[in-house]
Amino acid sequence: MPDQNEIDSLVSKAVDLNNNSKFKETIALLTDELLLKYNSAALYTERADAHNGLQEYADQKHFLDKAIVIDPGYYKIYNSRGNWLAAKQDWPKALDDYNKTIALNPSYDDVFYNKGFALFNINDNLGAIREYTSFIKMKPGIAEAYNVLGLAYFNNKEYDKAIENFDQAIQLKPDNPIYYFNKGSSWYNKNDLNKAIREYDMAIKKDPQKPLAYNNRGLAYYSKSDYAAAIENYNTAIQLGSDTNTFIVYDNLGMALYKINEFDAAIKNFDKAIELNKKDHIVYDNRGRAWFSKGDTEKAIADYSTAIALDESFAEAYKDRGKARERQGSPEAISAAIDDYQKAIELDKGLDTLRVDIDFLKLQIGQKPATSEIASFIFDVSGKIADEQKRDLVRKSASRFYLNVDAIKKHTQIHPSCRVVHYTKLWVADKLVVDPETHLRYSNVTNMNDPEEGKVLRDVLIGGEGTDKIKAYFDRTKLFTNGDYSDSNVYLGSFLPAPDRKKDTHEDELVMWRTYGKDENMNEASGCSIVIDVDFFYWRTPDSRPRLFDPFLTKEKKVYEQTETSSQTTQSGVKSTDNSNEDQELYRVLYYNNIQGKIEDKADFVSAQLNEDIRTLKIIMNQLIDQRENDTDKQIDEIISRGLSELRYFFKSANYAFENEYRVIQYCVPKSRLVKFDETQKTIPRVLYVESAKPLKPYIKKIYLGPKVSHPERWMYLEVALNRHRTGEDVKVVTSSCKFQ
Repeated sequence: MPDQNEIDSLVSKAVDLNNNSKFKETIALLTDELLLKYNSAALYTERADAHNGLQEYADQKHFLDKAIVIDPGYYKIYNSRGNWLAAKQDWPKALDDYNKTIALNPSYDDVFYNKGFALFNINDNLGAIREYTSFIKMKPGIAEAYNVLGLAYFNNKEYDKAIENFDQAIQLKPDNPIYYFNKGSSWYNKNDLNKAIREYDMAIKKDPQKPLAYNNRGLAYYSKSDYAAAIENYNTAIQLGSDTNTFIVYDNLGMALYKINEFDAAIKNFDKAIELNKKDHIVYDNRGRAWFSKGDTEKAIADYSTAIALDESFAEAYKDRGKARERQGSPEAISAAIDDYQKAIELDKGLDTLRVDIDFLKLQIGQKPATSEIASFIFDVSGKIADEQKRDLVRKSASRFYLNVDAIKKHTQIHPSCRVVHYTKLWVADKLVVDPETHLRYSNVTNMNDPEEGKVLRDVLIGGEGTDKIKAYFDRTKLFTNGDYSDSNVYLGSFLPAPDRKKDTHEDELVMWRTYGKDENMNEASGCSIVIDVDFFYWRTPDSRPRLFDPFLTKEKKVYEQTETSSQTTQSGVKSTDNSNEDQELYRVLYYNNIQGKIEDKADFVSAQLNEDIRTLKIIMNQLIDQRENDTDKQIDEIISRGLSELRYFFKSANYAFENEYRVIQYCVPKSRLVKFDETQKTIPRVLYVESAKPLKPYIKKIYLGPKVSHPERWMYLEVALNRHRTGEDVKVVTSSCKFQ
């Protein structure tokens, strides 16, 4: 009978060799003759594990079959067979075997690692997190366990926890480039591009031959609008060759060249990407955009149509083909564009804003708009013009005018990059915190606005060449002359940036306590500031499509899918007569320097295209003024004043540039269901307001009490109310650190 001590000694040696990846030495130790001699399930299993390590899966299965005949109750057999099934990517059966191992020996640590990996591969991220957490408690020194746990948190969009685990992996194995790569991708998804680049730098330093790191670093530079650096990184990735889909890097390079208007070079790279993969619908759509920008709508439409043929559910291609058909301008092309936009909306509710484009196209072919309040306004106002030819001309000019106003607004949209802070009164904080269903109120500007803002827009439009008619128009109509034009339909919410880094944050700042932090009696520094998570607001899908390789190196991710618009769009709704999605949109205020005659570039976001869109707005406004005759003057005046009444709140004097203010700016007609007034209010007249689409309480991150709040301890109940029923990080209510005289 075999000596059990001898078997145990051999098992111990084999385990040690396998754990150190010395698989050939294990096989040399556990020869066929030795296995026949001892007839031990444990020894057969270790031999099978060695073949698994060498990827000799047929041999692995052979020795496992021998082991299970000898002792079907030996727990390690099922762990090893689970690994064999995992190599075949038969994850459900692998999980069955891992569970059998746990049932036979719940203290065997390695099986939790393997089970977690199987769950990770079937996208059960919570299950993977559970198993890897259990494994790490048993065996805390394995770097790869922290890495895969970080990946599971990454896939679950818990990027802070992902970074914590990648840091643990780096501490254990600081020379492994993939851990820095994964950490960089987490910072990228948190939109902290500088930190992402720093980690990609480290990954490249550890292994300069990995093209994936160059691709993702290029994407981070692309997102910072540093297209030259992006192009350099993409070119390096291409020169190194690829450890995954090279065509994606060519596609990304094409997008970066497209962004700097190098359309021919972009098309060459899109051609190369298509040569490598003729089945990727995104590349065709990207090349179509380049053809469109070159003015070749026929080739653009051909590429968009190919993209649609490859993926009939690709909403962006329908949207892009609609744009190309819209540019062609014939009634037939416009009708086809409307069909494309409607199909895009049907496929992706995040594109509901195209309903506005549909309405403006309907205006051009004489159809009544169905959704957009602005388009309906133009249709109704211009309908009072008796002359049909003049009416059609005014409608086309007015459509271009309003679409250009919207283009200017889009330049100021805030992408989710940092938290914001809102200064308000303490009784408002009480109402927002104690009642979990209380929504934030956006106030009518007639009750709160600085009238100078209209004058600032007037200065913007009369500055530069070709604006004599515009200046004369303002002088004649007195529009914004004193900045006091009545905007009873516009509602504002004011916010200031509060980034995680302390530099440039306004969350606890003396000048803001003086400016905004007042109580109901207008005493300075006696209010509070509420720090709000940016997820409270509505984000539109960015209009770009470079691709990021995910940390697991198995697939690419489309950047435009990373902002979650669909679920929020259903809350904020279609762009309807109520403009109900607008109350979630957050915009950056533009600061105009009247002396220098230009917009100050407060945060590196003022683009040449913004200035070009302002110039185009002036040209279209001149055209409308030229169409102003005795029988059209009232209608054109209504159209111009309506368009500018909202746009004025995007511009402030450069004297206030230190604020770097963010705003909700919503146009809402009085008959809208969104316009409200407080029926419990005791003072008269009552104030009109509209509400945010979501309650604020779940998005509050911190509350600062003003430095002049008396007895701040009396307000600590706000902290209790905020944290009741909350999971995760506690919210703090703190007293301002500012010294206030």
